[in-house]
Amino acid sequence: MIYRFLLLFIVVSLSLPLQANPVVRVQFKDVFLDYAQQPRLSDLVAGVNSSANLYWPSASFYSLSSTELHSLEQKKTKLLRRLTELHNYYTQHGDDGLAATTKKIVLELTPLQLAKKIVLPLDPDTVRIKSSLNPLIDAGQYLLVVAERPTTVALFGAVENSSTLLLNASEAADYLSDLKLLEGASSSFLYVVPANAEPFIAKVGLWNREFKAIPAGATLFVPLELRHLPSEFEDINQQILDLLVHKVVAP
Repeated sequence: MIYRFLLLFIVVSLSLPLQANPVVRVQFKDVFLDYAQQPRLSDLVAGVNSSANLYWPSASFYSLSSTELHSLEQKKTKLLRRLTELHNYYTQHGDDGLAATTKKIVLELTPLQLAKKIVLPLDPDTVRIKSSLNPLIDAGQYLLVVAERPTTVALFGAVENSSTLLLNASEAADYLSDLKLLEGASSSFLYVVPANAEPFIAKVGLWNREFKAIPAGATLFVPLELRHLPSEFEDINQQILDLLVHKVVAP
C-alpha cells in the first residue's frame, strides 16, 4: 500500500498536467492538492478535513523531496550492510539465536518505505486558532497521511509480532506481556516512535519501570540489548531508530 502511494505520486506527476506549475503539491490518499502559492498549514489540512472520523493526533506529514528520499535510501542501504555484518558476526561465533534475530530485522527493514517526516501540529482546530502553529509551507512536494483512529500499534525489531492491539489508558510496560521477544531483545526499555512527535524511550523493566503512555499510531521498536552487541555495533539501535522516524505509515 505504501509503495503504491509513492509510485502513484511519481506516475501521476509525470502523466497529468500540473496546475500552472504548482509551488506546493500535496498527496492525500489518491488525491493531489496543488497550490499556486505557498499555503498556510491551516489551508492544507482544511483541504482534506472532510470527515469527522479523521484522527489528527496520529496524522503524519512527509516531504517527498527527491534529494531527501535519496539520502534516506542511502542511509538504509548502509544500515542493511551493517546489520548483515552483525548477522555474520553472530553466525561465526555460533550465536544462532542472535543471528536469527538480526536476520529478522534485516528482512523487515529491507522493504521499508521512507520519506522525510516533518513534525508539525496538524490538528485543523489547533493550527487555525494559533498563528504561531500555522506556518507557510515551503515550496515542494508532500505526502499527508491521516485516517481513522488506529486500533493497533506497529512493532519493529527484536520481537516476533508485527503489530498488537492498542491498549487504551495503558503504559508501555503493559504491552510486553502480549509480545514474543526474540533472542537478544531488551526487556528493560523500548523506543516509542509516535506518528507526529519526536521518539522517546519507555523504561519497562522491573527495576526501572516508569509510566509512559503509548499514543495511537505509534510504532514500538524493541532494540537489541546492549550487552549482546560487539563494541563496533553499539550504535546500531540508534541507527535503526533514526530510520524508523521516517517510516511512511499506511493509513
